[in-house]
Amino acid sequence: MLHTARCPEFKQRKELKKRQNPEQPQSRRIVVIGGDGSFKGALDLSKHCKHSDAGIPATIDNDVYGTDETIGFDTAVNTAVAEIDKIRDTAISHERIFIVEVMGRQRGFLALIVGITVELK
Repeated sequence: MLHTARCPEFKQRKELKKRQNPEQPQSRRIVVIGGDGSFKGALDLSKHCKHSDAGIPATIDNDVYGTDETIGFDTAVNTAVAEIDKIRDTAISHERIFIVEVMGRQRGFLALIVGITVELK
């Protein structure tokens, strides 16, 4: 396990070399479970170390190219929709407007799908 999530040091060449433990056999394969940032990190690592990568897209941002839906995205959509349904009851009874923000960093897939799903209900 490299445990590199959101690790700024991982972007430096000397840190990449440290990740290769001399006491263990050379890594030949890496399985990356994550999103766009994790896959970019794996690409950087593969430029310095000879290995093959496999990726399992797991991000609520749903921002991994080539996938229809990532692990975690459906759960995030359903959780947001359930909470918005609860908030809607309060908004209606108090005749108020609420603004809801969902995660998604630089992509709006989560907000878009949640908005469409809430509107269709």
